Formats: sequence, C-alpha cells, structure tokens
Amino acid sequence: MTEDIANEDEFDSLSFFSAGPVRCVSDDQSTHLFEPSNHEEPLVDTEEEEGVYPIHILDLPSHSQNPPFIVLDTILKLLKKPDIHNFHASQAPSSESNKSSVETLEERGITLEDASQTLEWLTANSPVMGRNMNQLVFSTTALQASASNEPDLIAYYTKLISAPLHTLSKITQQEHETLLSMASNLIAESSGRASFPTFTRKIHLPGFKQVVKLIEPAMSYENLGLKTWGSSLHLSSRLVNSDNWQRLVKGDVLELGAGTGLCGITVGLLARQYADGGVGEIMLTDLEPIVKNLKNNVEVNGLSNDTRIRCEVLDWSNPESFIKIVDVGKKYDTIILSDPIYSELHPGWVRDMIKLFLRHQSEDDGLPGGKVLLEIPRRERFEKEREDLWHLIDEAGLIEVESEEEEGFDDFGEQTFLFKCFKWK
Repeated sequence: MTEDIANEDEFDSLSFFSAGPVRCVSDDQSTHLFEPSNHEEPLVDTEEEEGVYPIHILDLPSHSQNPPFIVLDTILKLLKKPDIHNFHASQAPSSESNKSSVETLEERGITLEDASQTLEWLTANSPVMGRNMNQLVFSTTALQASASNEPDLIAYYTKLISAPLHTLSKITQQEHETLLSMASNLIAESSGRASFPTFTRKIHLPGFKQVVKLIEPAMSYENLGLKTWGSSLHLSSRLVNSDNWQRLVKGDVLELGAGTGLCGITVGLLARQYADGGVGEIMLTDLEPIVKNLKNNVEVNGLSNDTRIRCEVLDWSNPESFIKIVDVGKKYDTIILSDPIYSELHPGWVRDMIKLFLRHQSEDDGLPGGKVLLEIPRRERFEKEREDLWHLIDEAGLIEVESEEEEGFDDFGEQTFLFKCFKWK
C-alpha cells in the first residue's frame, strides 16, 4: 500500500457507498458528458449528496499526477466496454443495466478494497470523481458509454501507454506492463469488432432462462468461425420455441460449421431441459483451428459432462478422418447449418455433406428421413453462391418444406436472414 492510501483499519470502506438504489445513466444523459460541465446537474435523480454528476476527460487521473497502480487499474477496468449481449451492449436485459455500484465493481473484477483506496486518492486529487462510490462507478462508466467520447478516451489511453515509467514512480515495471496491456486492449475495443481482443459474448434467447456464454478469440479472416454470426442467433431463437423444437429437432443432430457453437449448445441445453429422449447424439463440427474454442464454449455452458455432446474436426473438402471417428455409414436425423456460404466452393461442399450424412427414410427400422435446418444471411456479395446452393440441394434430391425471411442484425449492422428447412423428396 502506498503512502497516499490510508490503512484499511482507519476507515470503513462501506461508508463510501450511498444508501438507496441508484439507476444507471441513460443514453440521453450520457450524450452530454463531454459538453463543458459545471457539475451542477446530477446524472442520477436522487438527493444532491447522493447524485452522480458528469465528469470530463480531464477529471480522470493522469500520469502527471503520479497515481498509484491501484487507481489506474480501477479506472481502466471501469472504462472497459460493457459485456456484449447478443450483438450489442444495449441488448442486455434490464437486470443487467440496473446494477448497483457494488455489483458493477464485482462484474469488472474490482475488489471493494481497491475501489475504496481509489476513491480516497480521488477525493484528494480529483474531487469531482471522489464524491462517493456511486460517483466513481457510474460517472466513469457513463463517460465510456457515450460514443462521442471515444476519440478523447483513445487519446487518454494513448497518453498512458506513452508515459515513461520514471514519471510513474509509485508503479513497478510489472504493474506498468499490466497497465500497457489494459490500455492497449481498450484501444482495440474502440476500433471495431475486427480488432477486439478475446471476450465473452452473452446470448439471451427469447423465453429461454439460461444465458449462453460464448468465448470469442481475436478474429482473423482465416478463422471467421471464431466469431458468432447473426444467423446462429436467429436459428437458435427459432429452436427455443417449444413448438419448433418438437417439430424440427429429432434424433442424432449434426451441426456443420459450428463456429462458436451457439446452435449446437442451444440444442444441448434444450435437450437437457426437455429430457424427453427425442434427441440422441449432438455432434458439433468445424475445422481444426476452431474446434478447441468450440470445446471451451461447451464447457463454459455446463455441457462438458453430457455424454451426448461431442466436438470433432470435420473438413468439408476432405471428410475421411471424421468418417473414421463416427464409423462408416453414420447418418444424422437433423443437420444444422448457419451462415455456411462465404466462398464459391461452399455450395458444393455443403451439398456433399448433406448427401453424405443426412438419414434417408428407412423401411427396415421405420425411421423417417432427416431434415436440414439452414439459416443464411442475404449478403449481396454471395447472391450467386446462395442460388447455386439452392440448385445443388434440389439436384441432390431434397425439397424445401419451410421458408421464412426475417430482419435482424449482427456486429456489422442490419441484415436480412433466410431460414429454410429441407427433407428428402
């Protein structure tokens, strides 16, 4: 502990919290945070001493003030972008957006002791931020929430990165490296989805209580499967409807190009919820660089001990190694695909996988033929490839039995999605 921070025995850390509920700052309020402020109007409508007032970028601790590590660490954690729910932080349920300051600190990985020490330093060095714990937490997160503040925040992070270590005499070399990493990640987060460092996306499906958590490593063009795409959200949202579940998903399930695993994980969670014996093996597949993260996501969602669920490598251009794993002649009753077309080669490969693995109707065992559930975005760039896919599926002997177009969006904006269900003719 530094000389500027009092020993924890000398004060009650809970005294920094204001009594009573405090709501989060609204979008309308946060848009004014970087206008010249006289700090007269609180952002939160409570008694004046409990109010949360807007702060300016200059109210944040700077290296010229020589703050202790714990102060900069706490501030950078509070400035981190909130969790992404579905495809935007704003899609979080109300329970996520109305958290108390204590809950927000816990979510950001900040201990009460660290926050209290930070607040004491701010009280002496940045009185506007140091009014109380609610002021520290909500004014800082509100500063980050307004898109208009992003250039100023990037400049702030850049100054911290460029500050020589000798100007931060209370910070060790290791602590300095930690701050550099944190500030660099914050800059990456502000540079668009393609620049994001590894993060966890929280998926909320309509009428489904469990939040699906998906780890998404830093994305590259070579590994587009490390990202969750809008098609998988729309298809999963369709499946959680109980009528659709009973009607569409049966027997052994194969997901082709599972990516982060949203659809397959949803199927696994639904199979566990209904426990009706209608679903057998659930096989999630993708290319080798994708499967490790796929397995992590299965584990994160509590399905790693479910013996029905497997994650295996399946290369559409060369499926021989997969066939050896699952046995020659293995067929599936339900095949799931979401957003499988982003190359001129994909329509033919998808057709081949369907022909190879979709169960035909059998007179011997009385089982019906399998179904293909496919969700695909209407990207203009791949219009020809989509038409090729429909043509090849028809030639392969399948017929469309259901089709629906729906509007939605993903990380890159609004998008039209198309759901289709196919079965053997």
